[in-house]
Amino acid sequence: MNFLKKYSLTCVLIFGILISWATVVYSETTKYATCYGALYWNIDTRKDATTAANNFSKAGYISFARHNYDAGMAYRHISTDNIFFFSGHGNSGLIEFDDGEKTSRIYAKSNSSSNTLNTKDLSNVRLAIYGSCLSAETGDNTGNLLDVSYDQGVKCAIGWAGTVNAGQHSTWLSEFSYRLRKGDTVLDARWAADAKVRSVWGSRTGGTENHRCRGSNTITIY
Repeated sequence: MNFLKKYSLTCVLIFGILISWATVVYSETTKYATCYGALYWNIDTRKDATTAANNFSKAGYISFARHNYDAGMAYRHISTDNIFFFSGHGNSGLIEFDDGEKTSRIYAKSNSSSNTLNTKDLSNVRLAIYGSCLSAETGDNTGNLLDVSYDQGVKCAIGWAGTVNAGQHSTWLSEFSYRLRKGDTVLDARWAADAKVRSVWGSRTGGTENHRCRGSNTITIY
């Protein structure tokens, strides 16, 4: 009887260790992608977020399409994202969220807001996509979204120099996330997205070709 009790106890302990090990391995290999879009007063980028989330999900990420989110909520979760995707309004120093009642912002740098990237550990973020006008421009005393993100640990950040047309930009972002899902490097996915815009829109590229990268162009999302 004592032998059986000891044997049973040993089996329970071994089983517990195996469960704990499996949990650790799962948590270390789980990848997250959060994709933000909104219904603004003049454009609707919610489909951009949904399309990107679907592509990242098929690439093995736990993906979320967040529509009409508050910037504070997005800011609180960005450190746990492996891919951060945003499509909407912005400029070199900020991206703007619209929750349907008010607008709110995440800033590259600012003395007046707590939602600042230069105070955030972003070393977990493999790829940050700032899909807005002017996100790759050099701002005055506010900092550039790409540069600040890279300085805070993002492996690769994508943005745009100049303004972009919403329709063409949606085409670009959709092809870009699809190519990443297929295993392309960031660089190859960028060029493929350019080609897709030209095939759909002809010479009316809407400024989408003015994308810029800070960090490694050769990474994949796998």
